[in-house]
Amino acid sequence: SCKFDGGLYVLIIFSKFVNGDGVFKQFNTNPILASSLFIRLGIATSLNNSKQDFILPGNNLDIFEILIFIDYIDIPQQAYNCKLTYNCKLWDFIKNLNVFRFVADFVWSALLRQMPMTAMIRNLGEMTSIHGLLAGSPEERLICDRLQNVQLLRHARIHPFNVLVALKTYADGHGDRGRLVWIPNEEILEALKNAFYNSFQHVESTKKRYLLALDVSVSMSYAAGSHIAPNDASAAMSMVVARTETEYHIVAFSNEIISLRELVIDENTTLDEVLQLMQQIPRRAADCALPMKYAIENDLDVDVFVVYTDCETRKVGIQPSEALRQYREHSGIRDAKLIVVAMTSNGFTIADPDDPGMLDMAGFDSAAPEVMREFILGNI
Repeated sequence: SCKFDGGLYVLIIFSKFVNGDGVFKQFNTNPILASSLFIRLGIATSLNNSKQDFILPGNNLDIFEILIFIDYIDIPQQAYNCKLTYNCKLWDFIKNLNVFRFVADFVWSALLRQMPMTAMIRNLGEMTSIHGLLAGSPEERLICDRLQNVQLLRHARIHPFNVLVALKTYADGHGDRGRLVWIPNEEILEALKNAFYNSFQHVESTKKRYLLALDVSVSMSYAAGSHIAPNDASAAMSMVVARTETEYHIVAFSNEIISLRELVIDENTTLDEVLQLMQQIPRRAADCALPMKYAIENDLDVDVFVVYTDCETRKVGIQPSEALRQYREHSGIRDAKLIVVAMTSNGFTIADPDDPGMLDMAGFDSAAPEVMREFILGNI
């Protein structure tokens, strides 16, 4: 049997696995709690029947709010007949059901005030599409204020790359599958741009020496069904290093190496400026062994090589994994690491999977920056 402090936790689980009612019938909840009794009634029969039969205790605000919110889900047109003070403990229940489109505007406004920052950023398109974010509205002002609040961004610890994904997605005006569309609010777009640059402030330095190699071949410019192109992602990640680390080299490569640091990528360089620098370089098929060769030829001290590329690379001479081993031997830095980020992967391997100091990453999503950081610090 399972024991819970209250029925709200079970309701959250039930909202995530709606078809698992047979399993929940076996749970041994505490029948003394009104919310537990509601859960037992709701799952054993049906949510609709339990709402009709259950006598609401006057002193149990949690269950009162839960019942009202389920009314919003089942009968949206009746939502305007009720008043609801949002209880932030219900957020997990609400986000599991993914029911923004069924919530009355005044309830949605209450949710927005308590919504976690990450959830707000991810749902800006849906909220704009379903509820509209009119210019000059209180909701627009609230969102812009939160996005530009440096303390909130620091507390939420949202990585700049994730803010950039939200910015590009919102600016495109449609979801990944194109089913959800919206007209971007210009003030919110500007606030997202500010949030992107402000989010660099809370990224902590790893105290490592970097050589970043950005593939600038033509294929890196194509988003391939995503909101963000590979060169956008690699430019943003180079900005993270330039703004948080003290020892780094940033190079662009295709069939030859060109140092971008000589063209000035530093803590003041904007995303558009980085992309312009990348576009000035001849764009041909990329050789991913070039960054390690470059470090050997220029006697650079490097703890971490990070290569941002896609699946369209070419093999000229030695493999990247062999080039890293030659660099380790040349420099004496035996624990130098190599991360190869394939933005669009066709399943090939560049790094040596048997070498614990090498990491291949197929694709690049919101979890990738943290995985890279943990690998660089030796935690994985």
